[in-house]
Amino acid sequence: MALAFRNIVPGLFAGLFGVASPVLAMTPAFAVEEKDAGGADGLLLSMSKEFLDNSGFISGLGLDGSKLDYSLDSLKQIDAALQKLHDELPDGTNGKDLTAVGDKQLQFVTLSLGSYVGEVLRRNLRQGARWEEFEALSENEKQLFGNEKDLGNAYFIRWADGVVFPLSKVLKFIQNGDEDSVYFYAKVVLKDTNRVDGDDTATSR
Repeated sequence: MALAFRNIVPGLFAGLFGVASPVLAMTPAFAVEEKDAGGADGLLLSMSKEFLDNSGFISGLGLDGSKLDYSLDSLKQIDAALQKLHDELPDGTNGKDLTAVGDKQLQFVTLSLGSYVGEVLRRNLRQGARWEEFEALSENEKQLFGNEKDLGNAYFIRWADGVVFPLSKVLKFIQNGDEDSVYFYAKVVLKDTNRVDGDDTATSR
């Protein structure tokens, strides 16, 4: 069943604010298990492909699937979808820390959009970037990015010179709005890492 955007959003925040959600059971969810032989790389690539194959979810978020081509420019669409989600936050909850929330729809949205954002970065970084899991962080990195595993740091992108947390950035946009633009974030990361100017070529949490 294709879910309209206005059906997704009330259910998305139901688990955060104690509102009963008749659509929660209708919402697809990833079974995040380490069963893929490709490890984190294979798992997150599979998630991004599932996202692109889910035409009902994509149209419900107002996205044009034909333009989701893993280019930097495609992240402008992701920004627009995240802005809609941010705008649906109940009054007084902007900035709420969502990283530890167990709501299934929030997890689905974060993994869907975060895996796509991460794949854009992974494919456009020129230093052999790869997905890794929280457990691969060094002790020093955990001091910087969080000692406890949560939805935002469960998976991240590593390359020779650094790490980035696409899932965390998606959550921050939902929390804070366009000050946490994923397009601008990716543009800066790619420009600084690839040392190339411009939008078409293409760190922190």
